[in-house]
Amino acid sequence: MINCALVTVNYYSEDNILKLLNSIAEAEISSFTLIIVDSSLSFKLSLPKNFKDKVKIIRLPENRGYAYAANVGLRTALNLNPKYMWLLNPDVLLDKNSFKFLKETSDNEKNSLIGSTVLSKNKDTNDIRIWGVGGFWDVNGDVSMGRSGEEVLENNSNIKEEILDCNYVPGCSIFLKPETLKKIGYIPEDYFLYYEETAWALNSNRKFNTKNIIDQRSIIYHEVYESKLKEDYRVYFYNRNSLLFKKELALGFINSAKIILKVIKKLIGAGYAYYKAPAQSKHIFLAHVYSALDFLRFLFIKEDSSKLKISKKRLKQLKS
Repeated sequence: MINCALVTVNYYSEDNILKLLNSIAEAEISSFTLIIVDSSLSFKLSLPKNFKDKVKIIRLPENRGYAYAANVGLRTALNLNPKYMWLLNPDVLLDKNSFKFLKETSDNEKNSLIGSTVLSKNKDTNDIRIWGVGGFWDVNGDVSMGRSGEEVLENNSNIKEEILDCNYVPGCSIFLKPETLKKIGYIPEDYFLYYEETAWALNSNRKFNTKNIIDQRSIIYHEVYESKLKEDYRVYFYNRNSLLFKKELALGFINSAKIILKVIKKLIGAGYAYYKAPAQSKHIFLAHVYSALDFLRFLFIKEDSSKLKISKKRLKQLKS
């Protein structure tokens, strides 16, 4: 039995993965395997000799979204019979004590998804700030990160040590035991990109009373690229999936009907903005139009294959 099976998804992230691997090696994990699931279809990675027996690469024949790739990795990890499992974004770095604290909390908190205090560093100023301490949603389904944007004081003196309950663990770092995964099942794949961990947390809590908690002592560093959030396909998936999550969170016909009515109004407004926008800005409004339109289409589609087809079509359209 290995101590920890780690999973990450590659989508043109080769440089980040080497940094991640080095940080894993320094995190005092007695034995580990890193499973890299490649969705980029062009993955090339030169592993140092001392890591070759610790890394397993799975190359997917097509890009079916982050959640699908993550689930392939989680299934592979489960077959290794590890004591712990850790799903990580490729652009994170682990603090040397991060695993120690998560392991301790995992042993004490059954049926839990566990996260860390996530810090980010401004490449221009070198300021280190809190990216997030747990994820939260309000009654309308709007999400936010705990303590987001707070400056980190010298020697991390304002990093707290308590275990924090939250609505969901941010997807950049989710720690769990194999028995928890067997109980709650895998990540919802129809989201494709963004909000998949939020929906996973909601469903597992409703069905299995799974807890989402943050061990604030455990620290990871997350490279955040604000420019990425302005890319057309990311705007599309983020907006569409935020609507899908709000619909999933809403209980009752009246609440669902209110969301649908708002989306129809949003679709009309986005369409008008697209019509009036200058040529150089039309692409971003088109992403908004598609996100509202496809949310409404998803309400009447039950087959996962049809949803995947729509997601892949939009990805191709908006990345070209």
